[in-house]
Amino acid sequence: MNDAELRQQLTRDMEACLRYVLLSKGSLAFVRESARERLPLWRQAADRGFAEAQFLLGRALEEGVHVEKDAASAADWFRKSAEQGLPIAQTNLGWCHDEGRCGLPQSHECAVEWYRKAAEQGFPSALNFLGTCYEAGTGVPMDLAEAVRYYKLAAEKGLIVGITNLATCLQEGIGTDRDEREAVRLYKQAASVRFSEAMHGLGYSYDLGLGVRQNHEKALKWYRRAAEQGHPMAQNNIGCCFRDGTGVDPDPKKAVRWFKRAADQKNELALVNLGWSYEMGLGVKMSKKKAFRCYLESAELGYGDAQYRVGFCYLHGLGVEKDPLQAIEWLRKSSEQDEPDGHYWLGVCLEEGIGLLPDPVMAAESFGSAAELAHVPGAYRLGRCYDRGIGVEENPRTAVEWFQRAAEAGHPEAQYSLGLSFEFGTGIERDLDEARFWYEQAAAQGHEGAQKDLKQMAAE
Repeated sequence: MNDAELRQQLTRDMEACLRYVLLSKGSLAFVRESARERLPLWRQAADRGFAEAQFLLGRALEEGVHVEKDAASAADWFRKSAEQGLPIAQTNLGWCHDEGRCGLPQSHECAVEWYRKAAEQGFPSALNFLGTCYEAGTGVPMDLAEAVRYYKLAAEKGLIVGITNLATCLQEGIGTDRDEREAVRLYKQAASVRFSEAMHGLGYSYDLGLGVRQNHEKALKWYRRAAEQGHPMAQNNIGCCFRDGTGVDPDPKKAVRWFKRAADQKNELALVNLGWSYEMGLGVKMSKKKAFRCYLESAELGYGDAQYRVGFCYLHGLGVEKDPLQAIEWLRKSSEQDEPDGHYWLGVCLEEGIGLLPDPVMAAESFGSAAELAHVPGAYRLGRCYDRGIGVEENPRTAVEWFQRAAEAGHPEAQYSLGLSFEFGTGIERDLDEARFWYEQAAAQGHEGAQKDLKQMAAE
């Protein structure tokens, strides 16, 4: 076959490959479907210097598609193709550096260099990858507005994953003004070609009523479509639907089955939900040990809520032997991710000297961090710190402010403390009617002190 004939064949192959890329099926899907027949041609053309064939042969070698797997040779072919300026090869080489694949050292900066080369030629996947780099701050300083700009460019090229990423930014207000209706329009566009991430996003929109009228049945329908393609978060969300009875009759056993499917894919949230099912005996036989193992697996994946739960288990001996030092270690990890429960329980340990020497100043800081994240018990404990001068200068007015926040959210101790403040005029003007009201709120939740003080007020 002469060069002109090879060029014609390779042009058709690359056109088909790019269609797969735009639909976010990926070049590998094309290679898997075509390599059995086309591999001899790609080898011949690669040896003769055709960049397209070098890339396709590299993909086959990288994954061992109808050829012995050879990651090092794959990297060589990618580089040869990329150095000839083929944008899909430049993008793939960048991705290899991003992930440390094909024996290449992981280097986000090097990845960005190759993505830029391809993006300058308008290659959609490279534009999208640059968006993810700017969103996460990998290889470049984090710049959410720049991330959105690249997602828009990728979306304008028709890249389904770019359309979906742009939709997510619009829905959550990441790097741009929030526009939930436009997000739904984009999710629908991407979901029309059965892209699982978009179908999940559309289900989530219906679930929470973001940009559309809330409809749990429609949410479940779209979650199911995404879950059928193995989308772990959709599988987790179906589990939540069955657990909570949203859009479907409650069925804890079915919930557990869906949580397990997602957990098998190392979905951090599903592991926590599965752990909670074991902890509470919802749909499975209660097992604190299995709950702990689920929490630990999720925590080791870096999920902040799971890290708090592991710390809590070590603190109270739930499913594992009590170990205050381990508790502190995991609670610190959780608080470093700004997890409110992590902040709160670390504060408890710091104030009470559990697993370490008491440190009231750091305790108050931890309670403050939790309170600022709308953690109700954290708001109460911060108010208590100001009320008693624990780790902060005593300030009755500030104490009342935090007691009020927690009391209005239904915290009985805060309600009682606020009642005391009104009864005795500490930090706020004395008001016996207000005191009685807050004692009643706390007493209705079984607070013995409030019940006693109500009886005393009635007797006076």
